[in-house]
Parts: sequence; structure tokens; C-alpha cells
Amino acid sequence: MRKRSIAFCTLGLLAVLNGSEAVQGKEQKSEAPTLAPPEADRAAAIARENTGGRVLDVRLMADESPRSYAVRLLVDPGRVRTVVVDSSSGELR
Repeated sequence: MRKRSIAFCTLGLLAVLNGSEAVQGKEQKSEAPTLAPPEADRAAAIARENTGGRVLDVRLMADESPRSYAVRLLVDPGRVRTVVVDSSSGELR
């Protein structure tokens, strides 16, 4: 009986140690958040000023020849609107 309790204690200790190593590994792998380029910040500000909404997301549109950003905004409770901002002219599309 004593051997079983020692074995269970040993297994429990190993599980705890293994779990803490896994958590430490995850913490070390996490990267710092990437900062948005100034153009994306400007596009978000332009969209916010023109719609009055709260910015949810800003993404660079890959297929556009002049750099453009798709800005998702929460304009009313439950209503999301997406506008496209031309980064060179600042115009909404």
C-alpha cells in the first residue's frame, strides 16, 4: 500500500512539473504584438472621423495598386461597417 501512495505522489509531482514547463514554454514563445504602420493608423483615424464609429480592425488590401486599407468599424450597437481608405489620398471608397 505504501508503494502505491509513493508512486501516485511521484506521478503527481511529475505532472505538476511537466505542466509548469509547458506553461513556461508557452510564455517564452509568445511574441510582442506587432505595431501597425503609420499608414494603417492614419486610415483608421480617417475612417473614425468620417463615420463616427469605433475601429475594430484595419487590414492592408493586397490587390489594390495604390495602397488601400479596409477598416471595419462598429457604427451602431450590432452594426459593423467596412470602409476602404486610400492611404495616399485619404479618400474613402
